[in-house]
Amino acid sequence: MNIVASMELYSYWNDLRGDTPAPVRQNIEPEKIRHLLPDLFILSDEAETSPNFRLTGTRLYSIFGRELHKTAFSKLWPPQNAQTLVTIAKTVMHREIPAILTVRGVEQQDPTELSERQSPNDDISYEMLLLPLRSSQPSEPRLIGGLFPQNRKHVYIRPVVTLIPETCRILESVATETALKNHA
Repeated sequence: MNIVASMELYSYWNDLRGDTPAPVRQNIEPEKIRHLLPDLFILSDEAETSPNFRLTGTRLYSIFGRELHKTAFSKLWPPQNAQTLVTIAKTVMHREIPAILTVRGVEQQDPTELSERQSPNDDISYEMLLLPLRSSQPSEPRLIGGLFPQNRKHVYIRPVVTLIPETCRILESVATETALKNHA
């Protein structure tokens, strides 16, 4: 983790879960992470092909230029990457194992610009943290996630049309290792 906001969310989540693999969703107290809320989202998996956004922070609306509520998680990614990212999200939810990704946001091309293609240097880098949540309904696994820009001062002039995955890392801790042993 390189971004302070990712570390803060992970620390809050880790404190809530204690020695369990994941905290109960109802125990999340938004006021304790108020400064992170614009960058947060909750995904739910209701036996769909892709988890859907249940809640999204206001900065996500600014980043994507649209509301993501009830949007499939797979729609954020290029078709060739979508299934892999859906599998990662479902693994986080069902196996209760946190993950962190670095992703690149590709902004919408302005048709009035002379260049045919945007330079990769124009893309925006983010850290995406995916943390499992337990639900009162075992049939509805969820996760809380954060999409944190590397450069907080970036001005969103054009919406991000897709996210390009760059790296993915599973986050292990004593509680996670215990959970893995219990699932084995």
